[in-house]
Amino acid sequence: TFMQSSFASLYVNDFNLNGYSFKVKIQLEGNERSTLNALEETMVQNNTGDMVPLSAFTTPRIMLGARKIERFNQNMSAAITVIPVPGASSERIMNKIEDIVKREFPSHYTVGWTDMSYQERNNDGRIVILMTLAVIFGYLFLVAQYESWTVPLPVILSVAFASLGGITALWLTDMLLDIYAQLGLIMLIGLCAKSTILMVEFSMQERAAGRSVVQAALNGANYRYRAVLMTAWSFIFGVLPLLFASGAGAESRRVIGMTTFWGMLTATVLGIAFIPPLYTLFQKAREAARRKKS
Repeated sequence: TFMQSSFASLYVNDFNLNGYSFKVKIQLEGNERSTLNALEETMVQNNTGDMVPLSAFTTPRIMLGARKIERFNQNMSAAITVIPVPGASSERIMNKIEDIVKREFPSHYTVGWTDMSYQERNNDGRIVILMTLAVIFGYLFLVAQYESWTVPLPVILSVAFASLGGITALWLTDMLLDIYAQLGLIMLIGLCAKSTILMVEFSMQERAAGRSVVQAALNGANYRYRAVLMTAWSFIFGVLPLLFASGAGAESRRVIGMTTFWGMLTATVLGIAFIPPLYTLFQKAREAARRKKS
């Protein structure tokens, strides 16, 4: 505090004058702190209470130092700004930087991310949790709607076809599972479930009307097939502009389009064929369990 107040400045208080607020800072006069001799002749108190000059127990030395010292999380730091080449993902760049620091720098050097990079790094690996929660909540909503634990199972299992199609498309096109792809996968849960519900709900009505389980499943597939295809294909063609997007921000739109287009296409072409067998399987198991209880 003494050295700061003598050769720099030290804030001590505020005062008001004529309606304005002013800061009070203390420091030595300019001619008393402008040379190295002024530093050596500065009087300080020793252990016995006597005033002695700094030159009595110190030897000043001129050294070159940084004009500006940056700190991050209370540690000395150096800011790095990276501009990626077109097509390079932020995750690859971040992994590359961390690998260079780990390989080329001493062990006590670490990397700290800021802004969007900080958020992205903190959300690494969260897709499994997000997908699991989305599926669980979607299943619970359907359980409440149909008042059954088994009826929504064919709907939820059909989501696997959409997710498989979306992830496979990303893998084949060498796209990363970034935040936009994760958003597309979560969207597929609701989109695929909506199409499946059309068949399952009609099959439930047919079964309640006295049809056999197999016949109810077939009727649901036959009578709702056109409605399901109209809903699915309208969405598939609707996301084509995202799939072939260009210009500023096109990469994020292409990732969402790739995930949702191929995910919904896979669910429509392959998933629809499995909905009647899945409904038949779980409906028979449900009725068999009821018979055992009765």
